[in-house]
Amino acid sequence: MNANIYDTEYALIGEILKQPEIMAECMTELSADDFFDSSLGRIYSVCASLWTEGKTIDPLTVLYELGGDKGAYKELLYNCYQSGAIVHNYKAHIRMIAESAMMRELKSDAYALLSEIDIMTPAEIRESLLISLKRIDGRGTTDVKTLPELHAEFIAWQYSDEKYIETGLSTVDKHLKISRGDYVVIGGRPSSGKTALTIQLAMNMAKQMNVTYFSLETESRKIYERIVANGSRTPFGDIKNRTLKTAPPEVWKKINDFSIYAAENCSLKVASAAGWDVNKIRSTALQLKSDVIFIDYLTLVESDNKTQYEKATAISKALHTLAQRDKIAVIAVAQMNRQADPDKPSMSDLRESGQIEQDADAILLLNPKNPLDEDCEVCRKKLYLVKNKEGITGEFHMNFWGQYQLFAPEEIGETT
Repeated sequence: MNANIYDTEYALIGEILKQPEIMAECMTELSADDFFDSSLGRIYSVCASLWTEGKTIDPLTVLYELGGDKGAYKELLYNCYQSGAIVHNYKAHIRMIAESAMMRELKSDAYALLSEIDIMTPAEIRESLLISLKRIDGRGTTDVKTLPELHAEFIAWQYSDEKYIETGLSTVDKHLKISRGDYVVIGGRPSSGKTALTIQLAMNMAKQMNVTYFSLETESRKIYERIVANGSRTPFGDIKNRTLKTAPPEVWKKINDFSIYAAENCSLKVASAAGWDVNKIRSTALQLKSDVIFIDYLTLVESDNKTQYEKATAISKALHTLAQRDKIAVIAVAQMNRQADPDKPSMSDLRESGQIEQDADAILLLNPKNPLDEDCEVCRKKLYLVKNKEGITGEFHMNFWGQYQLFAPEEIGETT
């Protein structure tokens, strides 16, 4: 272990325990992951949580919140506290820890690049370096603007040609205005049509922007099967059962015509992302220059947290941060509770964590009635807009053609 950085981290924890008010400045510059020593990083994380919740930061409270092996932490906290009583230079310590973390990130990126550099093109190498530098440049920066600066941005936005991201569902687009930087959650019960809906939205959005669909449950081939059924109006059952090999030429003509149209008009990429965490999703999205990303689905994203509640909370926060920091529209699929009212679902019906409903800019819920039935000609479904920071909420009546994996608006319901 680097003795100097250990001593610096040791001292900063002691200073926080002695002067909890410095947490405000610490949290603008550092995260728990920046600490070289994971035990000290864990203590810092607890202090940050206590500060955020408006609770007292002192050795006994921190020790209680740490739980687990309190014996080891008790001695560590005592020594940190004693160190903080001697040293009073927290600004320099914050800077030193941040710089040390930055150097470790750069080394890690460099090793990763060297391991793959022989199979990369010059363009891919350049893009990888740019992503690394962009992430490093963003460390410790705060987006604080004066009123005149905000007014200049306001005028520029009013006169800009930038458009909202359209879902392709006319009744939804009338009320839901999605922009880059928004975090949208689409919830539903298993087999309610979440994946079919998001694939259709992704294809529509890909006509305007660069879209990446991160599938954590379904392999990319199966995603494309739904795309073909939707876009070429080929029965999904024929595709799944692989009976197309005996299909007449006109069926294959429809499929091939759609394939050519999609290749020329839709900028959509599908990533088989099982086992990926938010950092890998973010890195890939930046490398692909994605304007919009879909996550199917949220709680399958990898996380170090132990309980499902903690996991869902951490992932939702990370996706919200990704959207805002990188100006990427994030659309994440989430599961709904079995107890959800099929006629009037609400935000609280989202599984695992209330953090999701807090973080999301908009939440759409599919009613769990009429589970997908590939044999039915048309299933009537409702799509509920239960949260909309930029406008009204309401419900939308949809027709769903199971054999084509196709949603189409029927009419708009009551709005509030």
